[in-house]
Amino acid sequence: GKAVLSIRALRFPWQGGTVSLTPFSMKLTGARTIKTTVKFRHIDLARALTAFGVEKVSATGTISGAVPFTYREGGALELHQGKASADGEGV
Repeated sequence: GKAVLSIRALRFPWQGGTVSLTPFSMKLTGARTIKTTVKFRHIDLARALTAFGVEKVSATGTISGAVPFTYREGGALELHQGKASADGEGV
């Protein structure tokens, strides 16, 4: 049979908020593709910029949103129409 890894829930804290992935499955043999959506809630912008090594930009406040994506074996990453918005005031 075909070996498949199914992820029902993946959620972790990050930069003061949470990051999660919608459920997805991936074949363990042959060409591997993951199609899912990364959801983020209440991520601290200043902390996220620091984590990504961005030095010449500053920001305050938090953001939430979702970005659907497809990851293909070999490193190809396709981002689909996602969106993010400020949770309140910030600069």
